[in-house]
Amino acid sequence: VAVIALMVAAGGWTWHESNRRLWARTEAITSIRSLQTADLSLAAFLMLRDAERYAPADSQLANYAEANTHEMSITSSPPGAKIEIQDYVSPDSGWYTLGETPLSKVRIPKGYFRWRISKRNVGSYVVAPLAGSDVRFALDSALAAPTGMVRVPGSEWRNMVAFVGWVGPYTLPAFYIDRFEVTNRQYQEFVDKRGYSDPKYWDDKFVQGGRELPHDSAMALFHDRTGRPGPSTWEGGHFPEGRADYPVSGVSWYEARAYAAFAGKSLPAFAQWYRAAPPDVGTYIVRESNISRADPSPVGAYQGIGPFGTYDMAGNVREWTVNALDADRRFILGGASRSPTYLYADPEALSPFDRSPENGIRCVRNVTPLTADVTAAIKPLERDFASYRPASDEVF
Repeated sequence: VAVIALMVAAGGWTWHESNRRLWARTEAITSIRSLQTADLSLAAFLMLRDAERYAPADSQLANYAEANTHEMSITSSPPGAKIEIQDYVSPDSGWYTLGETPLSKVRIPKGYFRWRISKRNVGSYVVAPLAGSDVRFALDSALAAPTGMVRVPGSEWRNMVAFVGWVGPYTLPAFYIDRFEVTNRQYQEFVDKRGYSDPKYWDDKFVQGGRELPHDSAMALFHDRTGRPGPSTWEGGHFPEGRADYPVSGVSWYEARAYAAFAGKSLPAFAQWYRAAPPDVGTYIVRESNISRADPSPVGAYQGIGPFGTYDMAGNVREWTVNALDADRRFILGGASRSPTYLYADPEALSPFDRSPENGIRCVRNVTPLTADVTAAIKPLERDFASYRPASDEVF
């Protein structure tokens, strides 16, 4: 009986291995390419490795591996950190361990991933950077960020922004930005501590239609549905029941500025916002964020994490920035929950008095003061095509 059992087991194993070899040679590449097309690069990579075990000399698999994987070197501070990756558009999938830093010429799939960096007795964090062939994770600096904020390293920043044109170049020092949008609970503290009546938080001139409004006249505009100081979406000086962890909404640019001052922070500059939420990741982040969907959600309910660890920069509520477009408009970015997805990357500009229910707040804390050009008004590129001379037929 034992011999027969062994023979059956051996036969079953041989049959299984034969089927796997046949799968690897005939079917695997189709499944791998389907996963790649769905932006599941890690899942495709793991299937590729499985197929290579059964068909190590298969030319299709070799060609795919050459085109869709690359070598990367990874360091961290402190060293000895565990590095894991996960397909960005599959946040419920498992983590794949690359090893401990420093890692030299480790082969990984090409794609966009969530990265988890951890070290025992130090801590861990998750980010989604656009990684090249060499990447360094500053675990110590990331964990030293103020509570509720993430660190964005300094850099030179310049970008082509839709409807605006080239913006920059600017030298942006390192700064901290809120991980989540400001919540009703946080804004309630500002209201309860009489932030609306404390002039030290309201040092901007109130300008509407090119005319400066008296302070009292302007402040009278910033009331809730019952006439008490507060966002336009509140009643009786309080946020709606059960929505403490939802983003505060219905605030003007002036109210956003005042709250930021109350919190010991600032509104982000246009360039800082785009540095933390680059348009290049839009194709991924909008699929995992509350944009072009329905109503706002509690902050962090969606898994659309940014390159430095922020959430909800695509949708939920749009977020005021410090920069003006002109005397009567300020930039507000990221789109809201019902916005079309392109508004993650394309800017809007509204009156600083606008208190639409889509308007919210995210703050920054600047370690080094920003230069005047970073916070100055941004003039869009304008072309009068009526004055352009047509190209000759030869040039055309």
